[in-house]
Amino acid sequence: MFNKDDGFNYFEAYAKQAGYAHELACNLASSLDSGDFGSRELVDSLHTVENDADEVCHQIHARLLADFVVPYERGSMATLANAIDDVCDAIEDIAIRAYYYHCTGVEPAGRTMAALVAKSAGSLEEAVGLMDSRLNRFEEVKRHLVASQDAECECDRVYIEAVRELYGKSNVDGEARRIAHSMLSAIEKSSDAIEGAAECLEAILIENT
Repeated sequence: MFNKDDGFNYFEAYAKQAGYAHELACNLASSLDSGDFGSRELVDSLHTVENDADEVCHQIHARLLADFVVPYERGSMATLANAIDDVCDAIEDIAIRAYYYHCTGVEPAGRTMAALVAKSAGSLEEAVGLMDSRLNRFEEVKRHLVASQDAECECDRVYIEAVRELYGKSNVDGEARRIAHSMLSAIEKSSDAIEGAAECLEAILIENT
């Protein structure tokens, strides 16, 4: 819904939110190759993007309270904004944990998972970018949502096998194992958050078609 008085557009706002989530995921995945993972610089860089995403979420909520007419049911729209914000928070949390633990890398499977998170976030961004008040691109949106959810399912599979392998290693001390498990879990949590956002968007599509 476009507000002619001030130019606020809900669909552009959601697209911006999803774009920030994808940016965070890509920056995190890249940090594992660049050597920035676990650094204060990465935490600060991701926090700046997360703050920008937070601001968009706040704008959406403020407009939902103030606008007389909105594109969809207000509760569903607020839930979608919160779900995308949760994605940003979950990705930032990975960098924060790595900084806490002085962790400069993850298990090889963690790299695969981080790449899948970036892929899933990219598909979510594509889906959100196709939102409009007419919902006349349902099949195209659905295709991107399925791609996002497929990446999430693969991330879950990699996570389960990676944790099993981790606890099967006899040459890893308990503290190192705990930290490695925590980092893998944080990446998996961000993947789950993307799935949650995809499900929120899918619910809006179902409710309005």
